[in-house]
Amino acid sequence: IQIISTILVVGFLWYRIPEDAASLQDRRGAVFFNVVFWAFFPLFNALTLFPAERSVLRKERNSKSYRLSAYLRGKTTADLPIQIVYPFVYATCINYIVGLGDSPRIYFKFLVVVLISAQVSYSIGLAISTAVMGLKKAMTFATILTLGFMLLGGFYIAPDHIPVWLRWIRWVSFINYTYSSAIKTVVEGRDFPCTNVTDSIYNACPVTGDNILSHENLTPFSYGIDILVLIGYALFYRVLVYVFLRI
Repeated sequence: IQIISTILVVGFLWYRIPEDAASLQDRRGAVFFNVVFWAFFPLFNALTLFPAERSVLRKERNSKSYRLSAYLRGKTTADLPIQIVYPFVYATCINYIVGLGDSPRIYFKFLVVVLISAQVSYSIGLAISTAVMGLKKAMTFATILTLGFMLLGGFYIAPDHIPVWLRWIRWVSFINYTYSSAIKTVVEGRDFPCTNVTDSIYNACPVTGDNILSHENLTPFSYGIDILVLIGYALFYRVLVYVFLRI
């Protein structure tokens, strides 16, 4: 229901965005919203999993019913279809409804971003649920963490204006890599027509993908490197889940 409701809301707000320079702000806003949605939705869903099963898991581990690694493999395998189907349906619908790009290349690259972002977010939620005792505490910690990733990711404050001792957080924020790969997918190699230069904040007409990317606080890496970093984050947080469960 949440997925369907979100798709409908996004459709009402950003239905078939025109492919011109005047609508670039709308296009960037649609991309950012989808990135934030998949940063929060899987994460907070995962917070409820381990607190409810922790006591049962502890008893069965003490009785040596099965190895912890076997439990995690089974848990991951059981949840995987849902973690794939929901992002797949969402990305497919949103790509068409919003009009992010009609080419198969844009669709598949955007789909990969959503799928991997969902896995990273879900993995972070699992790690928090195993590390923090109590659902309320876990939700509080998750909220602070995700908001920190957003606020210090260069989206609201220019990276150079962030205090020096906090700038490193931008490079560990998975939201930063997700948005960078998503916006590169949507605008890279494309031209957006305009009536005249004054219609655009980019001082160019037409506005090219390079013009747009140069005004964004993105990672300096390619789309492929951003995706590899996200995969690395997903694996890292899954390892943390195993470590926290053993403590």
